[in-house]
This record gives sequence, structure tokens and C-alpha cells, in this order.
Amino acid sequence: DGKPWKTLQYSFIWNYVRKYFKSTINIEESLDHNQLYIFGAFPHGACVTHHVLLLTDCNKMLSEIYKGERRDLAATILFYIPFLRELVLWLGNVDASSSTAHYNLKRGRSLLIYVGGEKEQLMTKPRENKIYLNNRKGFIKLALQYGAHLVPIYAFGENETYHTFDFLLGFRQWLQRNFQLGIPLAVGRFGSLLPINVQIGIEIGKPIVVSKYPVDEITESLIDQTHHLFVNEIIRLFDRTKHKYGYSDSDKLDVR
Repeated sequence: DGKPWKTLQYSFIWNYVRKYFKSTINIEESLDHNQLYIFGAFPHGACVTHHVLLLTDCNKMLSEIYKGERRDLAATILFYIPFLRELVLWLGNVDASSSTAHYNLKRGRSLLIYVGGEKEQLMTKPRENKIYLNNRKGFIKLALQYGAHLVPIYAFGENETYHTFDFLLGFRQWLQRNFQLGIPLAVGRFGSLLPINVQIGIEIGKPIVVSKYPVDEITESLIDQTHHLFVNEIIRLFDRTKHKYGYSDSDKLDVR
């Protein structure tokens, strides 16, 4: 179920985070607060810094943009770290397992998923907009099973919050493939773990309407067709909004 603590999520302290990143959240089309959604968020970045802007109300994400009940899927390892586990739960996160996703969707809770996960995390480089999506279709099957509309999200500036390094990248990718363990090598402001205070602009795209299907009617063809729609929408969202963040017509979203 998670343990979202509204007092913490709505606390004034997150306004300092918003100001630090000069952050904004822009939405293309109003969301239905009674509709079930699966938000597919990109990019993961080195430390998914912008996630706190979606988990809290500093940019009116909870009080205006989407008031429905929502849980965000977070890496399993976070729930084994004392104190951090509690913070993650209080902010509305749950374990990123299939069973947990099903459990919450059955109870009418929307989900926010960082689809690219640790694999995308290790791809992070400043000013390189690469996302890992082509082989990620589990969230599509969930949407079809529960009739959850799909909403693409792209956070400009996320990849610039840390300087990343390729040292032992092959070994770290091997660890990720075999143990689902992402180990980014990154430094932030002043060579510390403090994120660099770049502007973060979160763009929320138009929902993709998804009908609910019985499990035995969800074919690979249907999954592929819906996945193709989502890929096209995240690309369109990137192209429609990139000029606001200093990108030119020649800058493209690299979908892998």
C-alpha cells in the first residue's frame, strides 16, 4: 500500500527544491482526476533528481495537475536502507515489482513508472537525450489489463544534474544485466553529491486512451501496437517542447 504522508508531500520545504532547480511542470492536456493512469517518465538520469518534483506539491502536481490516488514504483534496494526506506514510503513510493504494480492498479491507484530503469540510468550523459524504451513493454500490458490511460513525461535538465563517467562502464552494465544493480559514477555541484542547479522543466504529454481487455485477449500484436503509440507520443512530446530548453530542430530523442 505504501505510506504516503500528505503533510510531508505538501510541506513548504519542497518549495526550496523547486526554486533551486527553477523547475516548472507543464501539461499538454488536463487530466481526469477519476481516471486510472500509468505515467511513463523519462529520463531516469544518474539519480532521478526530478522525481521529488513529481512526488511533492511544490509545482502543484498533487493539488491541481492530478488529484487522483497514485503510487510511484521505486527500486527495490531503496526499501532495504534504513531511514531512506521510510522517506521513500512517506513520499508515495512502492516497490517496483510486478506484484506490487498489480496490487495497486487493482485498488484504483494510478502508477508512475521510470520505464528505462537502471539500464537507462547507466546511459546518462549531459545534453544527450537517450531513453531505454524499445524493449520495455510490461507497463503497456498493465495498461491494457486495467484500462489505464498512458501518459508520457519528459524531464528536461535531468541529465545535466550530475557529471557522469564511463569508468568501468562495461562491468557496471554487466552488474545491471545480471543483478539488476545500477551503479552510476556521478558527481554534482562542487564535486559533491549535491545536484547541479540546472533548470528542470517537466513536460507532461497528452494521455493515450487505452481500453481494458481480458488477459486472454491481450496479444503480442496489441501490446506492440500500443507500445508503438507510446513511443510516437514521447518523441512528439520531446520535439514539441525541446526549443524551450535550448535544443534545435536537429536535436532528436534517441529511443533505444
